[in-house]
Amino acid sequence: MASNVEYRRPDADGRIALSGREYTALRAIYGAVNALELYHGELERRCRGIKYGWRDLRCLVKLSERVLEEVLRTVPTKKLMQMKKDLEHTVCEVKTQGVVGQSQDDYMYVSDQKIVDLCKAATNITCFGCGIAQKDAKRHCQLYRTIQEVFPYDFDENGAGCPFAEG
Repeated sequence: MASNVEYRRPDADGRIALSGREYTALRAIYGAVNALELYHGELERRCRGIKYGWRDLRCLVKLSERVLEEVLRTVPTKKLMQMKKDLEHTVCEVKTQGVVGQSQDDYMYVSDQKIVDLCKAATNITCFGCGIAQKDAKRHCQLYRTIQEVFPYDFDENGAGCPFAEG
């Protein structure tokens, strides 16, 4: 049974950082809500043939949009702005499973300046052999901070070393 206790601290606006798993789930739900909004009209005639069918489908569309908006209001503003372009290009696609061994490409939309900053930081700082703890990297490592800014979710803290240490 899942616990209702939030273990992460909210920011000054009361918003809580996303984990990588939450971000993946949010993207999928965003795509599903978007698909529902775009395509529900195609089922109007069919749903009108079901008692309360069209009303229920319209309620589902509006309720899913409202819940998604409320969930997005819990995401820190800086990360939400970063996610905006990514979510605008997120779609929900249903298809049969592909052939075995076929790779799946994932994409993120990142501003050009963040990529330039990341490249500059990577060429000036060497991670190989670094033994810095993740909590220290968050405060003192420019490369860690820049990479974190590129991702639309916060890295999971494992209490150990920086995830980029040792190359």
